[in-house]
Amino acid sequence: MLLSRKKLLAVDWDRKSLRIIVFHPDLTAPKIVNVIHQLLNENVDITDAESIGSFIRQTLDEHNIKTVGAIFAVGRERAFLHHLNIPACPEDQVANLVRFQLAQELPFAIEEACVDYIITARNEQNYVTDVLACAIRTGTVDLLKDVARVANLKLIRIGLRPYANYLATKNLIELTDELVLFVNQRAGEIEIDAVRKSGLIFSRSVGLADENTDVIGQTILQLKRTVQICQADPKLGVPEKIVIAGSSGLEQQIAERANKELNISTEVLEPPIDSPDEQAFSWAFITLLGLASEHSLPKIGQFNFINPKRSTDPQAIRARQIRLAVAAVALVMILGIVYSHSLIADKQLEYAKLKSIDKKKARELRRFKKFQNQIESIKEWNQRKVNWLDEIRTITELMPSNDQAYVRSMVLVENKKPGMLAQIIIDGQAKSSKVVDQILQSFDSSGRYSEIKPGKQIPREQATQYPESFKIRLTIAKKHKSDKTK
Repeated sequence: MLLSRKKLLAVDWDRKSLRIIVFHPDLTAPKIVNVIHQLLNENVDITDAESIGSFIRQTLDEHNIKTVGAIFAVGRERAFLHHLNIPACPEDQVANLVRFQLAQELPFAIEEACVDYIITARNEQNYVTDVLACAIRTGTVDLLKDVARVANLKLIRIGLRPYANYLATKNLIELTDELVLFVNQRAGEIEIDAVRKSGLIFSRSVGLADENTDVIGQTILQLKRTVQICQADPKLGVPEKIVIAGSSGLEQQIAERANKELNISTEVLEPPIDSPDEQAFSWAFITLLGLASEHSLPKIGQFNFINPKRSTDPQAIRARQIRLAVAAVALVMILGIVYSHSLIADKQLEYAKLKSIDKKKARELRRFKKFQNQIESIKEWNQRKVNWLDEIRTITELMPSNDQAYVRSMVLVENKKPGMLAQIIIDGQAKSSKVVDQILQSFDSSGRYSEIKPGKQIPREQATQYPESFKIRLTIAKKHKSDKTK
C-alpha cells in the first residue's frame, strides 16, 4: 500500500459530533492530510441513514473534500467479541471453524451475522490456534452501507472500534506485557478496552441513556468494575496504566479523578494532531487514527465486515480445477486447428516482413556509415586541438624571472602538418646571451617540444638593462617527448 495511492476517509460519529480524518495509506504509517470535527445539528438522527448520511455529505462539501473512499467502524455496543481457541489448522480453513464455534455463542443465528477475525496465535508448524473473532448483525452493516450511499461515499471497509483503539494506543505509547485500560469516552457511551503488547484482551461498553448523567462519575464507576474484573482473573491482574481518550471534552477531568481514586497511573492519550477548531479535541481522533493505521496492515490483520475472511471450499477448488483443465484442453485443440490453417499464410507474412527488415537495415547501414564518417572527422579535429592555456602556463614556468628576461610578444599558430599540432614564436629581451642560452636549454630539457629553433640575437645598445633581443620558434608535436618517456 503505497503513499501514491488515492486518499481515504476514516469517519466516526456519536450523538454530538462527527469526526473525519483524510489520509494517505502507507506501508508503515498513514499520512494525515486533514482532520474535521463537526458538531451535529439538533435535527440529525444518527440512527437514520438518510439523516446522518446527508450531514456527512454536507460537511464534506463545506470543507471542499472530494475524496470518496471511506472507512467506518462498529462500536463494542454492536459487536459480539470472542477469543476462540480452535483446532490447529491452515490459514485458509480458519473461517469455517470460527463460524462453527461462534454459532454456538451468539444470541442470534449465524446466518444473520457478518463474521470476521484476527489471528492471535500459531503453533510451531505455523498453523492457526487462536483468533479474536467478532460478529455483528447484518442489519448494522446494511445501515452503514446506506449511510455511505446517502453521503455519496464508496465504503471500502467497516472496522471494529476496540481493535482500532488498540492499534492507536500501540502506536502512541510503548505497550508491554502488563495490562493497560483504554477508555474511549464518547457522547452517550463509555467503552473500556483492556490491551497489552500482544493485542486486544477484552472490551466492554456501557451506554448512557440520559444526557444529564454524571459522565465523570459513571466513567470512574465503570473503571472500578473493570479493575475488579481484571483482579479476579489471574491471567490479567491489576492494570499497570489507564489511558483516556474520546470526544466528550471531559477526558482531562476523568484522568485526574481516576488517578486519585484508583491509585493507578492515568493519562490522557493525545495523538500528534493539531485540533482543527476550539471545539475539537485531538484525543477525539484516536479511533480514526487506529482505523487509518489498520488499513496499512495486510488484509489478514484487518477487521473488515464488508469483505470478511472466508475459507476455501475443497469441492469448489476441485470443480474449478476441472473447469480449468477442460478449458485448457479446448484451447489447445482450437490453437492446433488455427495453426494448421494459417501456417502457409504465416510463412508468407514472415517472408514479407524479412524483406521489409532487409530494406530497413540497408537504410540504417547507410545512415550509420555517414554518421561514422562524421565521428572520424570529429576525432581528427579533436586530435589537432591545442590547449593554449596549458601551453602558455608551461612557457611561463620554463622562462626565467623577469629580472633576467621578458617576453615582448608571442605568436600561437595551429599547424595542420602530419605529426605536428602547433608552433609558438616567442619574441623577447634578455639580460645577456647567456640568459638566452639558458632559456633554450630549459625548453629543450622539458622534452615538451619536438623542435626548438632560435632566431638571430640582436644586441640593443640603447636597452641598458635588457640588451639582448631574442626570437625562439617552438614546435609542438602530437605527442610530447615527455609523454614517450613515461
